[in-house]
Amino acid sequence: MLLSIALPFIAAVVAPLWIKKGWHGSWLALFPLLIFCLTAPALADVLRGNERIIQYSWVPSIGLNLALHLDALSWLMLSLISGIGTAIVLYASKYLENHPDLGRFFLWLFVFMGAMVGLVLADNILLLFVFWELTSIASYMLIGFNHESAKARASALQGLLVTVGGGLALLAGMIMLGYQQGTFLLSEMSLIAESSNWITAAIVLVLLGCFTKSAQFPFQFWLPNAMAAPTPVSAYLHSATMVKAGVFLMAQLAPVFAEQIVWTTLVTGAGAITMLLGAWLAFLAVDLKKILAYTTVTALGMLTMLIGIGSDYANYAFATFLIAHALYKASLFMLAGIIEHQSHTRNLRRVRPLPRSTLVVTGMAAWSLAGIVPALGFIAKELTLKANTGDWLLTAMVFLTAVLTIAVAASLVWQPLRSKSPALPVHGEPWQQWVGPIVFSTLALLLGVFAWVVQPLADQIASQMTGAKVIELSLWYGFSQALALSGASIVLGILLASVWQKTRVLATRLRWLSRRFGSEKLYELTLAGNLSFADWQTRVLQNGYLGRYLVLIIAITTIAILSTLLVQYGWPGMSFDALESYEVGMLFVMLTATLYAIASKQRFAAIIALGAVGFVVALIFIHFSAPDLGITQVLVETLTVLLLVLVLIKLPGLKHYSTRLQRFVDATVAAGFGFMMTLLVLAAQENRWAESISHYFVEQSYPLGQGRNIVNVILVDFRALDTLGEIFVLALAALGVYSMIRLRRSRL
Repeated sequence: MLLSIALPFIAAVVAPLWIKKGWHGSWLALFPLLIFCLTAPALADVLRGNERIIQYSWVPSIGLNLALHLDALSWLMLSLISGIGTAIVLYASKYLENHPDLGRFFLWLFVFMGAMVGLVLADNILLLFVFWELTSIASYMLIGFNHESAKARASALQGLLVTVGGGLALLAGMIMLGYQQGTFLLSEMSLIAESSNWITAAIVLVLLGCFTKSAQFPFQFWLPNAMAAPTPVSAYLHSATMVKAGVFLMAQLAPVFAEQIVWTTLVTGAGAITMLLGAWLAFLAVDLKKILAYTTVTALGMLTMLIGIGSDYANYAFATFLIAHALYKASLFMLAGIIEHQSHTRNLRRVRPLPRSTLVVTGMAAWSLAGIVPALGFIAKELTLKANTGDWLLTAMVFLTAVLTIAVAASLVWQPLRSKSPALPVHGEPWQQWVGPIVFSTLALLLGVFAWVVQPLADQIASQMTGAKVIELSLWYGFSQALALSGASIVLGILLASVWQKTRVLATRLRWLSRRFGSEKLYELTLAGNLSFADWQTRVLQNGYLGRYLVLIIAITTIAILSTLLVQYGWPGMSFDALESYEVGMLFVMLTATLYAIASKQRFAAIIALGAVGFVVALIFIHFSAPDLGITQVLVETLTVLLLVLVLIKLPGLKHYSTRLQRFVDATVAAGFGFMMTLLVLAAQENRWAESISHYFVEQSYPLGQGRNIVNVILVDFRALDTLGEIFVLALAALGVYSMIRLRRSRL
């Protein structure tokens, strides 16, 4: 399993060098093919219900271990990632053959592949989050691959903001779940029978992450916009891999949250709405890739709804539809690139007549999309309808979705056949671009006929998702309500496809309304609001005035520390009984000198007053039995006063360049900071939060530092790097002063 994760990242390093050497990119397909070959032998164990678990200690102090887990669902996902990835690399090697940034493309494609492999194999939820966010970063680079296009950049940013924002919510929810379960390993988590506010919050946060990643309502808008990416990216990221990450995680967590009403309600409801909304928007769309993107939204919604239902029929429908969708959708996206090349357009209204070979393969994939006998998708649709027989609303939504999807699938073939535009001369596409569509569309059809091939894997996945009953996969379940609804959906779908061209004017208006009032508009308003707030905040906080920076920093620090101190520890005690008269005198001199320095308009007088404050501090050191610190303070203060006098004596008198209000604010902030520090020192004297380390320095000063002056030993030996840093800063300041003096002399 470790090798399966490492191989894509090795390929990411090799790919740019490989392309730079002028070697053909098709050979890079050997990397995902090798992962597929490494995955295949594990099927025997998986079908016997034996899960493979590998753990390596990484950061055990925070529960972060390199824990990998291979079960039936993760095996299926790994096979799809590597198998479809092999075809995508072959396809891209020709589709982008002459692109100057082909090496960069393959680099990020393999990074994404490695992140997805790590995500489906990760058992530790913190490790899963690392790969989860890496998929978002890699997809951002791939969606925005054509970085000179403003649309590509905007779409990439939109996808990144939505998925990363959801990822942060996911992290919080998974950590809460980990603490509730007492483990951060998915394989060790168990059913949660009782509800609580903690569990509800964890469910909502986890679902936010899953919904954003898998484009569930109301976050479905980012996936169609991501079609600004090159076609190989769309075929890989947004049909079979990245967008299934959220669905995969929900399926893995279904046994944990199966008895939580919040989970079943949100997952089923959001999935059903997304399913129907995606089918409706797919019917309204005219761009070929947008149509396929919306049908992907539909499929993701159906998979999510099935997870929420959680019945035996739903679990089997989930397993079969997951396979069917990955196969036909990857094929259709790759065919979209071929059709665009042959017809010079992606607009389905303007598409020209296509070669017979293209129409045949497109028809096979569209047949699977429609879910008609003998496709595997037909079995999935039948099982889905059976899973919803107890709920008329969900049944109606599935039926309407099937009608719209069949209409879209029929239009994909019908419109090229009905086109009256003259056909363009077609140059044969290379085999690298055909191998994926032919293999995947054929499998999507044949697996329905040979459903016994899928049966053992579906059994294990259904059992993993709390399934208790074994359901045989078959193209014939007898006469039933599900069969009647399936047949009716085919008839109505074909009728709807026959008027597809006539509904385009209405569809254009409806698309405009959806953009105007849909969830994407809310995203745009939210983003604009955040940018406006950031602009205002920058003008206020990042205004270029050092004084304002200091006031804000000191004020916020004061409020944060003071509020924490008073809330957590209360008001510290103050006792003035032990003060001697000479101590009061020192404090009076210090306070008087400070106020005089503030009020003085003469620099020389202000410097002398500040010097007096420093000398009083030296007296305090001596009073508290620290003569060495007192001597150091006297020397430093004397030198500082002399330097300041020499530098500032010839400058004009001090003037007020600020308003009275600004000076009042400055004084208030300064007084507040002093008050906070006073309370903090008093609280530190009253409370001993940790054992004192002074005895350690007393005992070790001479044996380790060969000195009896503890302060000197600390500065020279125990904290030598701090002292070295201070020396470096002073030396740097001296060099700066010397440079300015030399510069002035050279000008004179």
